[in-house]
This record gives sequence, structure tokens and C-alpha cells, in this order.
Amino acid sequence: MEQKNLIAWMFVTVGIMNALTGAIMLFILHDTIISFVFLASSLIFLLAGRVAWTETHGEDAKD
Repeated sequence: MEQKNLIAWMFVTVGIMNALTGAIMLFILHDTIISFVFLASSLIFLLAGRVAWTETHGEDAKD
């Protein structure tokens, strides 16, 4: 249970870091292609964190 919880937080943390990196690249460095890649990957990581969190803490979660 603790390992799955840690994996969910890892996905969320990487997603937030990718979102911040993409925003910095978009607004400060004006590099649009790489920033959109970072922003898209942040969405994927945040969704993966949501799935991992739901599997750990959802209605069908095993204790």
C-alpha cells in the first residue's frame, strides 16, 4: 500500500515539475515546441498519478 502511494506522489511530482518547466520555456525562453512537449507530458504524468491514486484509495481499493 505504501509503495503504491509513493508511486502516485511520484507521478504527480514529475507532472508538476514538467508543467513548471514547460511554462518557463514558453514564457521566458519562447521555445514553443519543447514547451508544448513538456506541457503534454505533464498532463500524462498527472493523469497517471490520478489513476495510481484511484487504484490505491478508490472504492475498490484493497486494504
